[in-house]
Amino acid sequence: MRRRRAPKSANLLLRERAVGLPPLRPGGARVCVVYPNTYHVGMSNLGLHTILRLFREADGLRVDRAFLPDDPSRAPQTLESGERLAAQDVLAFSISFESDSLGVAWLLRQAGLAVLRAERRPGDPLVIAGGPAVSANPAPLSEICDALFIGEVEEQGGALAQAFAAAAATTPHRRDEQWRAAVLSELAQVPGMYVPELTVPGTVERQVARDLEAFETVSRILTPATEFSDCFLVEVGRGCRRGCRFCLAAQLYKPARTRAVGTIVASASRGLNHTNRIGLVSATLSDYPQAEQVVRALLEQGARVSTSSLRLESLTPGLVQALAAGGSQSLTLAPEAGTQRLRDAIHKPTTEAQIWHALELAVAAGLSKVKLYFMIGLPTETTEDIRALADLLLRAARDFPALTLSATISPFVPKPWTPFQEVPFGPPAELTRRRRIIRQALRGSRIALSGESVRSAAAQAVLARGGAELGRALAAASETGLGLSDLRRGLRQIGRRFQDYETVVRGSDGKYPWQVIRLSRDRP
Repeated sequence: MRRRRAPKSANLLLRERAVGLPPLRPGGARVCVVYPNTYHVGMSNLGLHTILRLFREADGLRVDRAFLPDDPSRAPQTLESGERLAAQDVLAFSISFESDSLGVAWLLRQAGLAVLRAERRPGDPLVIAGGPAVSANPAPLSEICDALFIGEVEEQGGALAQAFAAAAATTPHRRDEQWRAAVLSELAQVPGMYVPELTVPGTVERQVARDLEAFETVSRILTPATEFSDCFLVEVGRGCRRGCRFCLAAQLYKPARTRAVGTIVASASRGLNHTNRIGLVSATLSDYPQAEQVVRALLEQGARVSTSSLRLESLTPGLVQALAAGGSQSLTLAPEAGTQRLRDAIHKPTTEAQIWHALELAVAAGLSKVKLYFMIGLPTETTEDIRALADLLLRAARDFPALTLSATISPFVPKPWTPFQEVPFGPPAELTRRRRIIRQALRGSRIALSGESVRSAAAQAVLARGGAELGRALAAASETGLGLSDLRRGLRQIGRRFQDYETVVRGSDGKYPWQVIRLSRDRP
């Protein structure tokens, strides 16, 4: 008899290795943590690992996972148990990027659930969401989600788990409006939880895990089917003390916090029991004063160490050499702009001398690749700035022939809560023209170019600064798919266009759409 091939979800599970993550419990409230993107993207996200651990360790919950199915014709289901999403008590979406809001709407529709919360039945799962995109601006999902968590979840994990357990206190066929109202009332009492039906706008504060030493943020599942492929990730710190005017992360993760050297090394050492690959995660690892000490301590234990982007201003020969000794082949750096004037304007005080010094350090350490990140469409940017960016890359390729250079050049998207939150996006035609100038200037060079498309950035601008009306647009888009053209059609159905969101629109009360919540520094 011919043996049936195992479904892809089973293959994924067979390749996973849990690291300090409790297994799926047989009973309790059925909570499904949903990442509205592929398994490859979702399991590369350290925040998802943190949520899984918090909920799996709580009493009274059975916590499964779900992702976008590889085959869009198949109904989405939970990864471990293979159940329908509609059979869960709570669907908890983790949303890192604005564009993944399209995935939320599409998954709900494919699961047989109404996308808009006002149209869902009392017996349907509760739909909540959290993550960086939600914390920045929950308004676009406020007509879709029953509740949205704002900020860092660690300190409120227990309270959320209790509210979820209460959500399963009655069986689905006994659920009614009274049950739903009771659960939402309990969720509204959790600090950081925005319940659109109940919460007074502007009263919810972003939550902060003030003592990172109390919460270990590391990989909880190792698998080769991710961006980092069996790399054990360890968070070094959270937030940034720099003042780049475009940066949302620095605003969302205030105050900047770091862990002690001993804490980082101890966490990484536990990961070395499962893999020799350690990834150090931080907004600005080179700003961490003991970064070299951490890397060398891990090298002594036989680790291969990699890291996220490094800050040019604080890069040292010792750190670069330590990373090279740990197996790194490349550096990732972010000058952001091609001229000193423009870098000063965005409060990115990197000098060209520092860029050249970093490239010299890479060559001296024996590294072979350097990846540089830039933006186009920044405030006050001119055509001369664009030509200077291309010239900087060409001179770098000429002066450092031993390095393979790549440049990621993406359109600037203004984000809420930043000093640039009111800056117009685009216009797209001008962004396309500026990108064409760079491509033509680099034609025939050995520099590899990549970056987000102008159309994708335009969609991101819509979802980053839009209001509650986008819920109806997302619901309409989900009728046909989760691509940019679907979002465009969805906007058209509510009488809007991408161009309407190139500038931010305040409400009749004079407030931005995202001011339905406030950052904790904005106390009245």
